[in-house]
Amino acid sequence: MIIAWLWACLTLAFSQQVFAQDTPAQPPKPTKAPKPKSRLKLLRQMQMDLDMASSRAKVDDKDRKKLDKCHEILIDAVAQQQRYKTINGPKVNGCLNDVDKLIEAGVFAEVDRDKLRQDREKLGESLGKVRRFHLPSPL
Repeated sequence: MIIAWLWACLTLAFSQQVFAQDTPAQPPKPTKAPKPKSRLKLLRQMQMDLDMASSRAKVDDKDRKKLDKCHEILIDAVAQQQRYKTINGPKVNGCLNDVDKLIEAGVFAEVDRDKLRQDREKLGESLGKVRRFHLPSPL
């Protein structure tokens, strides 16, 4: 009886080792990369941030017209994206370049500049063309 019990224990231990070797260790499942924000959300975010920043911006009449024009372009782009699932890329890029010029000119508060730069970068990536306007550095 004791021999049968020992035999059963040894058989069980041996079979567990064999089966443990047969089953390969499961690699951890890779986590999915976070989805980028949709272009529509990015356009709306840029529009809201530009509206907030433009109300506090220190600009002259010429720059105010640029801000108003950019505001209109972003409203049109949101409507086009909702309706046609596409936008006029060159027009939006021109608007973003105008915003870059105003940022470099220092018309926005520092907090607004940071938010607009972040929005501009994300929106530029969404458009597929990251063409940031660079002013020449002073000597």
